[in-house]
Formats: sequence, C-alpha cells, structure tokens
Amino acid sequence: MIDSSEFDLHVPLLTTGFDPEIRLENHIFIYSPCGRTGSTALQRILNSSNEVCIWGEPYGFDTFVLGAIHKLNELHQGARVPRQEQTQQFLQSFKEQNHDKFYPLAFRPLDRAAQALEDVFTSMLMPVNGAKRFGYKNIDVSDVDILKTLRLIYPNCYLLFLFRNPMPQWISVRDATFFPYSNNLDQFLNKYHRISDILINYFEEADRAIFVENKVLLDPPRLHKLLTYLEISNIDEEPSSKIISSIAKGPLSDEERNTILTSKAYSNFEKMLMLADRF
Repeated sequence: MIDSSEFDLHVPLLTTGFDPEIRLENHIFIYSPCGRTGSTALQRILNSSNEVCIWGEPYGFDTFVLGAIHKLNELHQGARVPRQEQTQQFLQSFKEQNHDKFYPLAFRPLDRAAQALEDVFTSMLMPVNGAKRFGYKNIDVSDVDILKTLRLIYPNCYLLFLFRNPMPQWISVRDATFFPYSNNLDQFLNKYHRISDILINYFEEADRAIFVENKVLLDPPRLHKLLTYLEISNIDEEPSSKIISSIAKGPLSDEERNTILTSKAYSNFEKMLMLADRF
C-alpha cells in the first residue's frame, strides 16, 4: 500500500536557514555597462557602512538562477489549468494503480521549484556581517527579465545603474587588458550599448531604479545624497576618497575618439546622463 502523503505537492523542496522576511529588506543591486565604471569602489563604500553586505560579481550565476526562476514561473502560468488537472489525474492513477487516464502534462507545480530556487539564490546572498541588507555588483546583464525577476524576489530592493562616459572608460578598459573586450573597441562599444539598452528600457517601468554617473563617487555632497536615498546612514570616509582607477598609458587616438562619439554606446551615455539628473 502506497502512503498517499508521498503525493503531497506542497512538501517543501528546500529547507532554508533564514527568515523569509529578509526578502522584503531594502537590498541594493548595482549594474554597470561593462567594467571600469567604479562599481568596485561603490561596493567598498557601501560595505564600509556595515549596514549592508554587497557581494562581488556573480559571473553568470545570477543569470542562470534568475533566468530559471523566470522560465519556471512563465511555464507554470502558461499551462496552469491543464497541468493542474492532469497532475491530479496522475496522482489519482498512482493511488488507484490504474493508468488509463491522460496526463502528458503532469508535473509538480513549477512555481514550487521557482520558490526553491529563490531560496537558493537568497541563501547565496546572505550577509556575513550581521546586516539584514545584501546585494551584489555586476558589469553585465543578459536581458530585462533578469532585472524583473530580481525585483519580483526582492520587491523593495534598489537597482543602481552606475555608468561612465565611454571615452575615459575605454582608456581604462583598454589598459586593464583582462576584459574580453580590452583589445577591441568595437566589442566594447557593442557590449556597452547592449547592456545600457537593457538598463534604459527597464528604467522606464521600474520603481527604485536610478542611474548614477561614476563622477558622483568623487563629489561628497552628491555621494551623500545618493547614500541618503539608499538609506545608508554612515560610511567610512577613507574608501570613498580612494577610488580605484588605472593609470592611462595614453590618450585616445583621433580614430578612437571619432568611433566612440559616433557610436550607439555614446548616444546611450547621453540618454543615461539625462536620466541621472537626480544625482
């Protein structure tokens, strides 16, 4: 005799060690178009407050998990009624040991799997400093659904879009040498354009999403205004005075300058400047 409790679809898929209410905190996620925008400096400034725990770059982990959560929720909603009915038929067939029913869509509720992945993602971000707020910085984003899913999981989070003029940014990227696009201006501009497009398009519908030019980090009054907006009350002043930067090996060539100024990336930079008038 099979115990019918084995068919309870609401048995938790993951046991977590955190209060689920932590998802409602005012977390902070930093996204930038490519490297050398000042995201590491901002990460250090925010962490110096000890009021938040901002992790580093997730190297695609966020894309993988958040993308899976989005897809599971999408599939769950798209086939919800027939899947529910056929899953019940599936369970009943096992209980009766009679499989003459039609149940090709039978599966555990996919939203439960999505919730389990949300727990995994939250577990990965739990603070190490006793704070209730967390986040990370990222210099890439694959599509707008990643940002939407992040906001779905953490409805009160701040999305901070940190950007920089692509002309000085290219000099820094070029001299860093370790980015995949360090040796190719066109690749850098294309990536800058793709990422900034996503951020700009999402900004139009987002709450608690702001554009911040990297120069704000070097301007104490504007930095203070940003921290107040993010509900950060106190920082160590030293990290904010030591912004990470690279020493340029040389200025832009005329060809580089003209390429950047006529690019879609630079057009997006100008759009972001207009959207960042708050800070």
